[in-house]
Amino acid sequence: MRSLEENTLSSKSREELIEKAKRFLNDEAASARTKQIQLVNQTLSQQLREDAERINELQSLLKPLRQELESKNNEVKLLADSLSWKVSSPLRALRRTFFDPIKPKSKTLEAKLRGLKSPIKAKFHIDSPRSWSRDVPIVTIRGWCLLDNNSLISGIRARIDDRTYLGTYGLDRPDLQSTFPQFPHCVKSGFKIEAQIQPKDFAVTLEVLDTSGTWQIFLVVSLDPKVQARSQGTYEHWVRTQDNYSDTDLKEITKASEALRYRPLISVLMPVYNTDLKWLTQAIDSVRNQTYTHWQLCIADDKSSNPKIKPFLEEIASKDNRITVIFRSENGHISEASNSALEIAKGEYTCLFDHDDLLSPIALSCIALELNINPEAEVIYSDEDKVDEQGHRFDPHFKPDWNPDLLTAQNYISHLCMYKTKTLKAHAGFRKGFEGSQDWDLLLRVTETLAASKIKHISRVLYHWRAAEGSTSLHLGEKSYTRDAAEKALLEHFRRTNKKAEIIQVNGGHFRPTYLLPIPAPLVSIIIPTRNAEHLVRVCISSLLARTDYRHYEILLIDNNSDDPGAITYFKELSTEGIRVISYPHPFNYSAITNFAVKEAKGEILCLLNNDIEVLDNTWLDELVSHASRPEVGAVGARLYYPNMTLQHAGVITGLGGVAGHAFKGFTRTHPGTPQYRPHRLQNLTAVTAACLAIRKEVFLKAKGFDEESLTVAFNDVDFCLKVQALGYQNVYTPYAELIHHESVTRGPEDTPEKVTRFQKEIAAIKSRWGDKLLNDPAYNRNLSLDSEDFALAYPPRNPALLHELGLYKQNKV
Repeated sequence: MRSLEENTLSSKSREELIEKAKRFLNDEAASARTKQIQLVNQTLSQQLREDAERINELQSLLKPLRQELESKNNEVKLLADSLSWKVSSPLRALRRTFFDPIKPKSKTLEAKLRGLKSPIKAKFHIDSPRSWSRDVPIVTIRGWCLLDNNSLISGIRARIDDRTYLGTYGLDRPDLQSTFPQFPHCVKSGFKIEAQIQPKDFAVTLEVLDTSGTWQIFLVVSLDPKVQARSQGTYEHWVRTQDNYSDTDLKEITKASEALRYRPLISVLMPVYNTDLKWLTQAIDSVRNQTYTHWQLCIADDKSSNPKIKPFLEEIASKDNRITVIFRSENGHISEASNSALEIAKGEYTCLFDHDDLLSPIALSCIALELNINPEAEVIYSDEDKVDEQGHRFDPHFKPDWNPDLLTAQNYISHLCMYKTKTLKAHAGFRKGFEGSQDWDLLLRVTETLAASKIKHISRVLYHWRAAEGSTSLHLGEKSYTRDAAEKALLEHFRRTNKKAEIIQVNGGHFRPTYLLPIPAPLVSIIIPTRNAEHLVRVCISSLLARTDYRHYEILLIDNNSDDPGAITYFKELSTEGIRVISYPHPFNYSAITNFAVKEAKGEILCLLNNDIEVLDNTWLDELVSHASRPEVGAVGARLYYPNMTLQHAGVITGLGGVAGHAFKGFTRTHPGTPQYRPHRLQNLTAVTAACLAIRKEVFLKAKGFDEESLTVAFNDVDFCLKVQALGYQNVYTPYAELIHHESVTRGPEDTPEKVTRFQKEIAAIKSRWGDKLLNDPAYNRNLSLDSEDFALAYPPRNPALLHELGLYKQNKV
């Protein structure tokens, strides 16, 4: 097995190389700190000058104001001492009591908004934030803007109250070229504004500077919580406009459900213990009100001590013969109570349901429809949200399709989950000793023996998890036994599947699986293409040498026609230090360069690395190799940051912007991204960026590498990952390999006519190859937008209309 020492061409030892790299990085850090201090000093000096000027202005205004105030005080004093003021005092008291309460109030927030100048006509889109709140003090406003009259924009700003925040306009937006060909400035129409919101603020006003030097309003956003709740983009608005069914709708869905070709009996399991009768009544009613009527509700009371429970359940069962109740003779907790409910289940399929939650009225119709579409399904799950004590829905969980790695980090499937009853009983139902995570344990045991084709996801919100005080949904971390049971379930899962992995608890009640490295550790070929860019390459390779614990690697620097004397000298120096510098004397073609380098690589594992990458975490390569070595895994991607430590890459979602985009781009390092912490969890994704991508060489060759003909620069990594996935491998994103990406510094922005033309051809090529598959990424969700990278809500969702789908599967129709 070759390592760096075995490739060394000079007498310098590894330790000397590492020390040299550390000295360089320390010098770089010191230089960066010096520049930062200088910048801060310049900013402070400028601020002091501006403050001094403002103080002088205010002082010049202060003297006449004081004189005027003194004059007014004298007038008030004379009035208060007068006989007429004293005599009229009772009349003023009456006015305050009876007339003041009914006089017109001061302007409301909406009136203030109406009082603002009319916005200029413009085309624009706000990528982030997707919802505005006074509770988020620092906000990054990103998007694009074009004036309808096609005139240039030279600046952008946000005004909040009396504060002004200047932004940056003219950022690259090559994705708009095909949408707005009549606007030549669209490829430079992006903007970014950093602003601060305070509790008293009522609106954010966005303005652009036009060619006349005038600031023009193009958008006013109210910060009033009531107005926000009515605004597009909030979940409350989305529920009201996109996930709401009238009585007429429900009647038509019921009728269509009755006409389905296949109408299996679905048993709903409900373990009950001392449930608040208010919530229990609502839960049972949500089953009774289903648009699919061929169901059985199996209630197992776990010897509730509340004397009202038993008569209530007996009465409910007497009124509907589809409800079966069993009263346990002793309390056995959730697992045994659920198994008691399972014993009386007669349905071919079984759904799990907690005693205080709610089913959407269309839930079982959607399950039955899915069984008509995919009769081989043995596990079906849906999206979900939470419902508070007042019935308000919030905190949606829009889930990916089957995602086995994510399931080892969190129970992302949770509710609503349906099993084939035969499968459920074959696994002996729920296990005692896993209470609190008994459903997670069951999922792991069932799915580890099922083909992925038998696990289906319905991208509709069919389950509402009750968020009452003390419930797991409201305070996931308040029940430590659930985390302990989850850890036990995961460890047993890894043992049963012969995976050498350990787990670490992380925030959110989730876990980090850590896979052990193979023994002996495989040789990794780290491939770094470059043209010139001496300083970038120095940072990249120095950080790699100084911050990589993994030792079994070789570095291949692929020189693509460098002509800078400094870079050429440095590359010659590298070649004497054990780094393989290989010439690629042809026009730039990233795909061809990568394929060429792979032929030269000696490693069992390939690690593609851009020359503008800087290593942050010493275990980054251990993490990538641990996953790339797994036989079921294809490409492995890392978490990449911009130099300001905001996210640049947390995986690639296909379909974003029409082809593909980076998930959560621009989010802060600690931002949860979603309530389920998606940017921070190990998971399967359709694609990852080749800026840092690890893969076994055998898989790379099996997928026939990168496309050198049609995808020379853009989207070649997306295409490659899709090919790997098509071979049956699971691509993985790990947030535990962290690096900085100084994005596209060498190549520059995609803004020249030649580059834009090439970019459009590559868009056409990948769309032609993969078609609609790009628009339905299994790691994403049809309820989420393809117009932004922050998992925003889709208007409308990309699901087919439920009535239309039901109509396709009526009697005698397939």
